[in-house]
Amino acid sequence: MQTIQIDNADIEHLINSEYGNDTKSLINDFMIFVKHRATFLKNKREFNKIFEDVKNGIEPLYNDAEYENRMSSFRANLANN
Repeated sequence: MQTIQIDNADIEHLINSEYGNDTKSLINDFMIFVKHRATFLKNKREFNKIFEDVKNGIEPLYNDAEYENRMSSFRANLANN
């Protein structure tokens, strides 16, 4: 189990006014935030890798089916997060 200490009066006030004593909702929303952030960072790393490859003249070699599969996966990932 992890413990997070918040030493910021503005954030503490926001949490208290939004959640009060409802720790279950606070934990649930925090877990959703962490999942979204992790997904965002993963997508950002993948995008940056592809961008750098293209910038350096290395084009990704995708056939039509692989491209469609990657795009479908990317769109589904965005929709679920």
